This record gives sequence, C-alpha cells and structure tokens, in this order.
Amino acid sequence: MKTTIFPGTINGLLNLLLTTLLYYLFARQGFFWFSFPPDPISLLSLSSGIGLVMCLLWGVRVFPFIVTATFAAHFPVVTDTAFIHSAPYIAVTSLIMGFESVFGMLLMRRFLPYGVSRPQHLLKFIILLCGVVPALSALMLSLNMMLSGYIEAAEFTGIYITLLNAHGLGILLIYQVFTGFSHSSTFQLSELKKLWLGGASIGLIVILASYVYGVLLFLLLPVLVIMAISLKLIFSTLFSSLSFVVVFSIMASDNSVFFTNNYQFTSTGLVAYLFSSALAVFAIAIQQNQINLTMASREAWKKAAERDPLTCLANRRAFLPRLKTEHARAVRTGRSYCVVIWDIDDFKQINDTYGHDYGDVVLKKLADILRDNCRDIDFPARIGGEEFAIILPESSSEEGELALERFRSEVESTRFIAPDGKILQITISIGIASFKPTYKTEMALMSDADKALYKAKAQGKNQIHVF
Repeated sequence: MKTTIFPGTINGLLNLLLTTLLYYLFARQGFFWFSFPPDPISLLSLSSGIGLVMCLLWGVRVFPFIVTATFAAHFPVVTDTAFIHSAPYIAVTSLIMGFESVFGMLLMRRFLPYGVSRPQHLLKFIILLCGVVPALSALMLSLNMMLSGYIEAAEFTGIYITLLNAHGLGILLIYQVFTGFSHSSTFQLSELKKLWLGGASIGLIVILASYVYGVLLFLLLPVLVIMAISLKLIFSTLFSSLSFVVVFSIMASDNSVFFTNNYQFTSTGLVAYLFSSALAVFAIAIQQNQINLTMASREAWKKAAERDPLTCLANRRAFLPRLKTEHARAVRTGRSYCVVIWDIDDFKQINDTYGHDYGDVVLKKLADILRDNCRDIDFPARIGGEEFAIILPESSSEEGELALERFRSEVESTRFIAPDGKILQITISIGIASFKPTYKTEMALMSDADKALYKAKAQGKNQIHVF
C-alpha cells in the first residue's frame, strides 16, 4: 500500500507536514479528550493510527516526523517535574511511538501488502496491528513510565492494559478511514439524502444518550450497520470513526453508562464496546464494498459482452432479447413497432480495395450517423459484419420508412475520403417490417425485415423496401 505522493515534492512535503500536525494535535489533545479525570493517560490513541497511515504512505522516512511530533505533544503535559528529568522520559516515549508506526507498517507490508480489502483480512489485521503492535508498544511505554518514576510497580498491569486498549482502538478507527479513502469513488447526489439521514440519526442518538438516557447509546451500532450496507466504504468508515470518537469523548466522564467505581473496569468496558462495534461496522462495510465491486464488475462485463467494440452500438447478443421484449409489449398492448435491417452496399469491394482498416472507419462513421438519426427510444445495433438492425418502438411502417429515408439520404450525401484521396459515395439498402397481430414471434418479424433488405438489394440497392 504505497502512494505516489512523496515528501520529495512540494505537495508531498506539505501533505506530510499537515499529517504530522494532525498527529501532534491528536496526541496532545488525547490527554484532555479521552481520559478519565484525574488520570492523565489517554484511553484512545488516535495518533497511533495516524502514525501507521503516515508510514504506509511515505515509508520509514517519516520516523523523525513522528518522533518530533510525539515529543512536542507530550512535553506540555509533563510539567510536574523538572525538564532535566522529564526530557529523557519524553524522548524514549517518542522513540517508542515511532517504532510502533514503523513496526506496524512492516507487518502490513509483509502480511497484508494490499491492505484490508476483504473481511477475511480482518483477522490478520486485528491480531497483528491491533494486538501485537500495541502489545509491544504498550509494554515499552509502561516500562518507561515505571522506570521514570511516573507509576508504581503495582500500577504497571493496569497501565499496560489501558495503553494496549488505547493504541489498538486508535489504530482500528484511523485505519478504517484510511481504507475508505483508498477505495473512494465518485460522489453521487443520490447519496446525499442517506448521508443527511444517517448523520441526523447519529447526532440525535448521541444527544439523547448524553442528556436523557445513556443506554440509548447502544442504538448507535444498528444505525452504523445500516449505513455500512447502504453507503460507500468511504462514508461508512468515516461516520463510524467520527461517531465513536465523539462517543468516547462524551463517555469519558462520571455520567457515562459504563462508569463504575472501578477505573480499570470502566475503561476496559468502554474500549471493548467501542472496539467491537467499530470492528463489526468495518467488517460489514468491507463486505458490502466487495459486493458492490463484484456487481459493478459483472455489470461492466455484461455491457462489454453486449456491445460492439468498433461502433459502440449494441451487438446481436443484446439486440435479440430487446427485440423479444418489444414484441411481447406489442402483443400485450396492440401498439405497432418496426424492425429495420440494413447493410452497406458493396462493402466487400471497399474492404478489398482499401483494406479492413478503412472499412472500419466507414463502419464507425455510419454508426455515428445512425445514432444521430435515432430517437432515444430506438434501439440500434450492429448484428453482423456490415449488417445493422434497429428497433423502432411506437412506429408504423409509414413512420419507419419516413425516418429511415432521412437516414439513407444523409448517408448518400456524406462524402468519404479514401486513403488514396479519392472521394467515395457510400450507400445503404434498408429493409423494414412492421408488427401485425399475425406475427407469432419476433423472429418471424425479423425474418421478414431481412427479406425486405434482400428485395431492396435486388431492386438496385440504395433504397428502402417495406415488407
């Protein structure tokens, strides 16, 4: 998972500096937003996730940026001791945070080189990035705190668990947003209503849970699940992370639904709820994204299989089902339609004289003229080499003949320049058959249109014959 935006360019350097600033802000404000007073330890380390993303984007070269940002973020917080004592502690903490990000990047590149794009990848991600990585960094951070005199040995286990939870949750919340942006696509206006509805629902739940009844907060998960199913990955992951970050900052207080007299139980319960909820939403969002990609790919293959690559018209495979549908509609309603078959007069001679490449030029030009002469409800197609067909819904034979005469006349008046500079006049012959109740099948109608075409050819070409 690499990017082409490198710090070596001006834009790349600016992006790196802005991301470093974001890292610094979350690292510093985490002490105030995500901690249970009076304990200054953050229960949510979003900077861990940002550091991982920085390394995934720019590689190990961002290590000094992470270390510097961590040092700057921690220094204002540690003010209860002299600088000469706190600086080594902060420096070691900064190095550990840099190590955490680089180590996470190395594990991702080794075991998840393409990121988390399928639900099957989540187990590796949780074990390695939300388990192994924070377990090591939390161990080193806890030891650093104890050896620096900030905690007692008896507090080591509790602090370790707190840091493990904080870093694991932070990595999950940030990485899922990064995954969403990595799979971002064109925004569709139809999604705006879903975004507003989902955002309003989340806002209402958070407000009611904060001021009325805290248990209502558990309604957040089903809302986010619905959003994960109905929205694109970028929006579902972004809403998920933002929602849980806001919820975390609100719930890190005495009136939290998770609050108990046991600090460790309170913090662990809160993190466990948010982690499991975020993981569930992330898994559903990834699965839905895979379904959307599969459906889009299937639709693209279907369109490609039903489209003539040279003229970009529908091909015979697409034409016949459409003809069957139109015939069934005509039988049901009694309203007429026409089937038109036409081809290029003496096209073999053009190919033999000027080659197939020029023949392709002629085919594409005639297809363009055909499109310009068709209504939105008409269905033109290329059904053979130089043979084309058109379905004219809601048309009688007279109306069809009038429309096709305009088309034939425009083709006749168009001048084609051959490779040798010679001006060519190309003509077409057209056969038309219109629906009557006596036609039992659409293929019978198409057969008569084909007979009409051969009649036009036999009568001298460059003309229309109605069956």
